[in-house]
Parts: sequence; C-alpha cells; structure tokens
Amino acid sequence: MRQQHHHRHNHGNHHHQQNQKRRQKISDHFSRKDFFCKSGLDDNSSFRISAGLIGALELLRYRANQRINIIKGYECTESAERTGKVKRNYHNQGLAANITIDNTPLEIAFLIAEEIPDFTGICLNLDEKYIHLRVNKGKNRELWVRKNSQDIPLTDENHAQYFAHVIPADPEQV
Repeated sequence: MRQQHHHRHNHGNHHHQQNQKRRQKISDHFSRKDFFCKSGLDDNSSFRISAGLIGALELLRYRANQRINIIKGYECTESAERTGKVKRNYHNQGLAANITIDNTPLEIAFLIAEEIPDFTGICLNLDEKYIHLRVNKGKNRELWVRKNSQDIPLTDENHAQYFAHVIPADPEQV
C-alpha cells in the first residue's frame, strides 16, 4: 500500500532531482519544505520538525480524509526574535504547526484533532482562520480559542459555545 502511494506521487515530477534536498519527503504526505520557516530570514539550515508532530498530522489527515495545508511550521530564531516570541515558542522548537484542512470547517478540524491524544495543545484561531497544533510531551493538554486577540481557555462549560453548531445534538445530554 505504502509503495503504491509513493510511486503515484513521483510521476511526472520534473523538478524532483534538482530539488531533492529541499523537497525531501518526511512522510507519505509531507515534505521538509512544507514546514520551512516562511520569513525568509534564514536559509533553514537550523530547520527542525518533530517526528511526533508529523505522525500526528498524518493521522489527522487520514481521519479527515482531506489534504492538510501547513500555514506555519518551523519558525527560525530570527523571525521569532523579530516578533518578540522566543520564550515558549513551539514553532521555533519544531513542535507546532498552524494548519487548515481542505473542505473542512475549522471547528470540525479542531474536533478531529481533539480526538488525537498526541496533540497536547490545540487552538481554534478564529482571528486568523487556522488551527494551531502542538506536541510537547509532559505538559497538561491545553485547548483554547483565539478570538478578538483574546485567548479563551476551553472548558466543559464553554465548549458548546464554539462547537454546538457543528455537532449534532446528543439526545443523552438533554
């Protein structure tokens, strides 16, 4: 199965040879380049991305059965310093990605990600329209919504406020 996948993707890829190093596949559906820092401030020589993050994203892709778009993966130190976000910057450590999923509302993408225990931080960013995912071991799981530049921790009490419109009503809950 995996073999067939691999062959199908490389057919007709004319730039494959010259870009091999840059485009290096790191899993069935992702290449190194997908996660490179987009700031242009470094040559990505310090690039790193967690294998755990890639594995969790592959599982998410499988469960959503749609293409995942990496809005932001690794962030170089220069970029992090410029934005003043160096401390607890999981993008800089290669432990986080901001994503959207084709043909999938953000709220649904969040709910699918929530079912994958490897994601220890999940944010529904309504301001910038993406899901922030991170995998940092040994931390309590954090779920939150970013809206109007505020980070709102998700609790059992306010969860429905953001997701009720995409979850079918559960007769048990009445």
